[in-house]
Amino acid sequence: RHTYPNGDEVEYIIVVFECEVSGGELKSIDGESLKLKYFPLSEKPLLALPYLDKIFL
Repeated sequence: RHTYPNGDEVEYIIVVFECEVSGGELKSIDGESLKLKYFPLSEKPLLALPYLDKIFL
């Protein structure tokens, strides 16, 4: 659960898949993503919401 500064509370469901990239091009199919990028786990960016890092292990 995340509480925003204005008091609004939200809950998110996160689904994480482990994959192996074999080729191709990253492409947003719905226009909702501004930027797509592959990166090593050691270089993963900080997330906007306070999710636990352990979900990415």
